[in-house]
Amino acid sequence: MSMCIKSDVSLLLRRLETAGYFVNYGLLGDGNFRPYDWEKMAGLLTGDFQELWRFFLLGGRLSSTRLRELLGGAAFDCLMELNVCQSRNREVTLGSLSLVSYRGNTFLVDRGNSPRAYFGDDTKALMTLLPKREQGQCLCLYSNSSVAMLPLASRSQIQITYACGPHNGELVEANLRLNNAGAAPRFQPRPAVRDSGKYDVIVAACPSTFEPPGIKMPAPIAAGRDGLKYLKELLAQGSRLLSAEGCLLTTFLYFSEADSQIMREQLARLIEPHGLGYRLVICSKHLMQPGVPVFNMLFGLATAGRADAAEATAKKMLKHVRTMKFEAAYLIKGKFLPAAASAPREIIDYSDTYYGSWTF
Repeated sequence: MSMCIKSDVSLLLRRLETAGYFVNYGLLGDGNFRPYDWEKMAGLLTGDFQELWRFFLLGGRLSSTRLRELLGGAAFDCLMELNVCQSRNREVTLGSLSLVSYRGNTFLVDRGNSPRAYFGDDTKALMTLLPKREQGQCLCLYSNSSVAMLPLASRSQIQITYACGPHNGELVEANLRLNNAGAAPRFQPRPAVRDSGKYDVIVAACPSTFEPPGIKMPAPIAAGRDGLKYLKELLAQGSRLLSAEGCLLTTFLYFSEADSQIMREQLARLIEPHGLGYRLVICSKHLMQPGVPVFNMLFGLATAGRADAAEATAKKMLKHVRTMKFEAAYLIKGKFLPAAASAPREIIDYSDTYYGSWTF
């Protein structure tokens, strides 16, 4: 795919700025992704402010004529050129997409259960790990990682390849345009054999959720019976694809026993055979019990649209947790480095002292 920049998309962003959209969004906190908060704020806004708020965050519908009036002709044309709107009966909507901002980047994210552009606390964690590079080859693996690449994308000598999707090409390109990307993205199904030693930065929010027998989890997070299918693949690819000075940045869930020492020993045994250096931070631990956030999240995704299957699903999940000794879910972020005698091999564990998310 190639990016064809037809007009200056900053016209759209400047129009939203002058219309107060970003000021109102900022009142809820940088990177807010809580539709409940957005609904509450919508009730406090009036007139043009409310119409733009509902359109860009909550899937509101407007006639093309009204949207053009609110944005102005140039900004309206910019929005249409991004190819992210849905049109029906002369009305326009962003559907499940929302325009948010975080740490100076503005981008579209998807509120759906299987999002085309994902954003969450793990995305924020990945963004904090990005190196300050001005040039190089970067690889974005898995569809949940694309938003995390945006701080690098705006640098003119950074080339990003997107692989192991499915990546939504139109959304990736729209977000790159919104952030003044320097180079057109490349898309390929998987890293090629010829890519060995090529990449200076690899960013990967790999799917890492277990799938109990008889339960199908959403594809962007599902990683087999033990949740390790893609993490194992990622470690093998990392050792092959990284340049001599490269780094692999990742976030993932890791399911293990509640005893954090046992967890650390298991994790080290998984990583060590690949020869990579690593510095991992175990950010938090959630017990795999009903009522605890991670369990509730996975249960909700497993039963989405199938309320009648809730009891049976809960029994299958709890049985799988007991069988696999998945007493806790550990939230992990970290950096892997090419094999070298001086490369660190560290696991920094906050799981027994901190309860929360990937970001502190």
